[in-house]
Amino acid sequence: MQATPEQIDALEQLQEIDRRRLRATLALKDLPQPARIKALQEKKADVQGKREKIETLQHQQESQMARLSEEDEHLKERARDTQQKIDEAKDDYRAVNSLTRDLEGIAKRRETLEFEMNKIVKKIDEISAVAEQAGRAIAQLSAQEASEHEDFEKRAVELRRIVADAQTAGEQMQEKVGSELLEKYRAATEKCGGVGIAHLEEDRCSACRNVIEPNRLLQVRRQAPVGACPSCGRVLIVG
Repeated sequence: MQATPEQIDALEQLQEIDRRRLRATLALKDLPQPARIKALQEKKADVQGKREKIETLQHQQESQMARLSEEDEHLKERARDTQQKIDEAKDDYRAVNSLTRDLEGIAKRRETLEFEMNKIVKKIDEISAVAEQAGRAIAQLSAQEASEHEDFEKRAVELRRIVADAQTAGEQMQEKVGSELLEKYRAATEKCGGVGIAHLEEDRCSACRNVIEPNRLLQVRRQAPVGACPSCGRVLIVG
């Protein structure tokens, strides 16, 4: 195939530009931060779900504590009223005896309430400690996620810039290659995984390293300065 030295030089530069763009594109796709961010988000969601259950349990305990405290306040008021009645009925033995039994019953119930409230206080303290631990874990995961986002954006911006610059440079270089040679190069690049041109090195293709049979080698040399590798199909720069 006929091609000027300038076209061949432009073609080799185009391949280097395309390879640079491809490397940056693959590197952008393979950046590890998105997978790590997803893992952190899933872990944070799991911890958040557990914290919500803990907060629900804490709310239940606090509600129970409020009910018991309200009952205790009511009993405290009843005890005060009962004692007042006892003082007023000190000469009425039967009334005093009945009121005293009521007062003893109130005292026993308040003892039971105190025991139950102490247990709830301990539970609330334990639950609060676990909730605080979950909160710290979520804050730590959020900080790690933010750091991963920052690292990803820095690296992604750099790689996107390389891709964009290569795209612009490639478009400019294509005009120097020429449509016929460019078409063969694009077809070979797609077929051969991103490397579309090679050089004839004695009787071998520099890319696939296959030896070209003598009769085909003569045919390739007649195609100079640009031919095609009989084995891999790459655009072969002969001389």
